[in-house]
Amino acid sequence: MKLPLNCHAEYLQDFLETNEANELFQELFDLVKPLDYKFKTFSGEVVETDFKKIIFLEKELKNQNAFPFEFWGNSMEKTESLYALTKKIESYVGQYFEVCVLVFYPNGNSGVDFHCDFSAFGDTTTIPSISLGEEREFQLRNKESWEIYSKVLRHGSMIIMGENCQNNYDHSLPVNPSYINPRINLTFRRYGF
Repeated sequence: MKLPLNCHAEYLQDFLETNEANELFQELFDLVKPLDYKFKTFSGEVVETDFKKIIFLEKELKNQNAFPFEFWGNSMEKTESLYALTKKIESYVGQYFEVCVLVFYPNGNSGVDFHCDFSAFGDTTTIPSISLGEEREFQLRNKESWEIYSKVLRHGSMIIMGENCQNNYDHSLPVNPSYINPRINLTFRRYGF
């Protein structure tokens, strides 16, 4: 379903079958669970967050240490399940994605304010995003009018932020304590320009 926005944005509520989404959530939850909510920056400062993050990489990027811990935090090679999911997304979108960023939100007290995804390590013209676990409200805010479009992202759904989305909109996962269960968000990204 195309979203009524001044950019290319698309939402697929059942991109993953329920059992596929459940299995992937459990696999990734087991990987992220032992991680700490604290991390040390390159300058040595210890920062505490209300979320956890892992960057999953193609084997070649991991072997090249393209995302050193001191700058990017936890990274590892994509799991077999993530390689398979990446291929499914690439087949739908028609682009190649070398990087998958996992962000774990333990409950609705954890979220992220309005922002756009800058091209820190690659082109961000198209960013597919998979939601696993607790459904959450996702917001896109027009940078000129500040009009907000909201969509509840369901377990196993995919939203694609495409052409002009990062230019015209900021996006947010608002804090909302009524959400009590954990959520995993996976964004798929290009490496290089």
